[in-house]
Amino acid sequence: MNEHCKTHPALSLRWDTLPAIPDTTGFAGSFAGTSNGALLVAGGSNFPGGGTPWNGGTKTWYDHIYVLESP
Repeated sequence: MNEHCKTHPALSLRWDTLPAIPDTTGFAGSFAGTSNGALLVAGGSNFPGGGTPWNGGTKTWYDHIYVLESP
């Protein structure tokens, strides 16, 4: 055990499910962070309409920003 572990108690984490982003496909490569207690999710890409890259689906990039004010 390293010295840091001896002097700092273990952090407790709480894992929970948040409301879904209002998009049925979802996004890959989004940026996420917090500001003043709100969760921010911005940008990303997907293949809408059930497309996939291996069957010729068209990739779409987004500049949407979603804010969850009290996660």
